[in-house]
Amino acid sequence: MTSTATARHSAAMWTSLAVTCSQRSQVLRLTVINAPDVSKNNMDIEKRYGRRSPSSTPYFDCRVTTRRRKVKSAAIFAAFALYAAFLLKLLLFSRVPGSERSINLVPFASIAAYASSHAPGAARTGFANIVGNILIFISLGFYASWLRHRATTARIMLIVASISVAVEVLQGILGVGASDIDDVMLNSVGGFIGILALTLLTATLRTQSRVRSAVAALSLLAIPVWCYLLVVIRLHM
Repeated sequence: MTSTATARHSAAMWTSLAVTCSQRSQVLRLTVINAPDVSKNNMDIEKRYGRRSPSSTPYFDCRVTTRRRKVKSAAIFAAFALYAAFLLKLLLFSRVPGSERSINLVPFASIAAYASSHAPGAARTGFANIVGNILIFISLGFYASWLRHRATTARIMLIVASISVAVEVLQGILGVGASDIDDVMLNSVGGFIGILALTLLTATLRTQSRVRSAVAALSLLAIPVWCYLLVVIRLHM
């Protein structure tokens, strides 16, 4: 075979190989184009029958999910109920009715009196009063923010302040404490801290299910504390 014939034979082989590759690539392209569109089929099924196909819908055990959700909600509401009972006992039922009745409508007057007093134990009493009024309303702001999670911060603060005002009015009517505007302000500060705590928790965990689990876990830890404060400790004010 001459060199010219060899060259022609080689060129024919390369041409045949190129045609074969081209045909295969066309077949592959046709296969990709004509492949069944699963998502489109699922959309057609959903549009026709009002539901998705079983293969496209993840399976969840609804009963287990609902049961866990109920347990978490029960823990949250139980802790909140115990906290509310403790708050009522502390603010309204820890003193003999008529034993104390005073009114202060001047902001910061009581705080200034505690700060300027030189009487023995005045500093400790003032510190306990200021810090205590803040601490006891942190949980209220936290739970109010959780229960009214769609409400704005201003609305939740209004709820906290309204509850504080109602307590101060009842204390004045029953004569079981001082109706003090400073207490309302300090209670509102505590409520805002509780709102801020839940906001930071939500921003950290991001998903609502994780936040619910965290709130439920905190509530389970708080239940023994509220029971101890409610039942064991005798409040002498």
